[in-house]
Amino acid sequence: MEYLSRYAEHPLAYFAHYIRVRPIAHAAILIAVLGAVGCSVATQYGVKFLVDVLSGGPGGDVDVWIPFAVLVSLIATDNLLWRVASVIAPLSSCSNIR
Repeated sequence: MEYLSRYAEHPLAYFAHYIRVRPIAHAAILIAVLGAVGCSVATQYGVKFLVDVLSGGPGGDVDVWIPFAVLVSLIATDNLLWRVASVIAPLSSCSNIR
């Protein structure tokens, strides 16, 4: 109980302690989440790019498959990065570390 009571008045120190115990796992989670959020935002631009290409009409010279592939890859990468973060998260748990 004494171990936990020293962090009672310092919640940021409590979080910092657990981040210092497993810095690589926490950094990997942070990078995966930031990458997933970036892909999520970029997906909106991918949809805009696809709509712009499709609005050119059937006689346009632009290949539709490239914007479609960009959009699908952004969605897949977003999903993959969230899954990577969720797999790493239990590894960073420090319930038995003092």
